[in-house]
Amino acid sequence: MSPTTETEDERRARLDERAKPILDRIPTPWGKYLSIGEGWYDIVLKLDEQIAALYPDYEVQQCKEKFAGLRYYCSVDGAKDVRPLIAAAEEEAGRTCDVCGKPGEYVNVSRYWVAIRCPGDAVARDAGAQDA
Repeated sequence: MSPTTETEDERRARLDERAKPILDRIPTPWGKYLSIGEGWYDIVLKLDEQIAALYPDYEVQQCKEKFAGLRYYCSVDGAKDVRPLIAAAEEEAGRTCDVCGKPGEYVNVSRYWVAIRCPGDAVARDAGAQDA
């Protein structure tokens, strides 16, 4: 089913299934969700595989977008061998459209909202954005 024809519930279920390896690492009290666009899923899934290879039982506290940047907080994010992995994922996200995963750049989506977007998604989002 293409993304344009799926319902929001179907989309959420598809993304949750895709993110299951990371969601399973989030302790129940934290809330099992990722606060990132679908375009960054490949980046965080690769990061999870890299960290899990070093620390199989690590926990994820939070995975989110903040000020157009990826933030990945986990139980081992201070480890010398993990920090460069997270930094590389953050850097990759900084040049990847958070909507579709294509190359992107920093754009003002609205007056108070910045994001990393490819030209197509920047235009699509700008057309519907409100300058609240």
